[in-house]
Amino acid sequence: MVIFLHIPKTGGTTLRSSVLYHERKRGRIIAGDHYPYGVHLILDGMKVSHRKYQYITIMRDPVSRLRSQISYVQTGLDHYTDRAHRMIDLYKRDDMLAECYEKGWLCNLMTRQLSGLENPGDLDLLKGDFWKLRIYNPFSVGSLVEQDMDRLLEQAKKTVREMSFLMFTERLDRDIKKLCSKFEFNLPKRLPSKRKTSRKMELDEDLLKKMNEYDIELYNYARSIWW
Repeated sequence: MVIFLHIPKTGGTTLRSSVLYHERKRGRIIAGDHYPYGVHLILDGMKVSHRKYQYITIMRDPVSRLRSQISYVQTGLDHYTDRAHRMIDLYKRDDMLAECYEKGWLCNLMTRQLSGLENPGDLDLLKGDFWKLRIYNPFSVGSLVEQDMDRLLEQAKKTVREMSFLMFTERLDRDIKKLCSKFEFNLPKRLPSKRKTSRKMELDEDLLKKMNEYDIELYNYARSIWW
């Protein structure tokens, strides 16, 4: 059983629509939403623990990924977190980025998602409703102290090492071909064209880097292994 961890704005929708949707119908993959690492524990609770789980994901340059996410929500197209619909006005404010940084919104999303569930008790709320699972909300997590982020970073690095396959947005076409070859998935004749969204405001590059301090280290670590 292959589990796809879909990190927002990495090209996961392209992968899902072109490859994984068809494999899911064949019962070979779970690719429904933005799962964090650890969803296999839910499957264990649903009596399917006899299966062997293989995780795959896509990573992207963190600053580029966050720029894309902000631009995407500004368009009003956001679909992966209901709370974001109520945050559109925030995205239109000049101090939006500073407030997100202060409150921990959108910060180090890849590290937090790949490290696993920050609160193991969340698992109890999800059993029996797996196919509606949307438990990673990048707006719902507040700031963590440095010691906690150091711990999550080390766990995320462990997840990266144990991935069955890890792809990169910057070379997604090539990585999808390698994925299909490795797992014997059907290779599409062509991939969907990438959707373009226009950026609506200038963003502070230094602040974007601060918001992604741990993600930048994690991304570079992943490149050292999987690039």
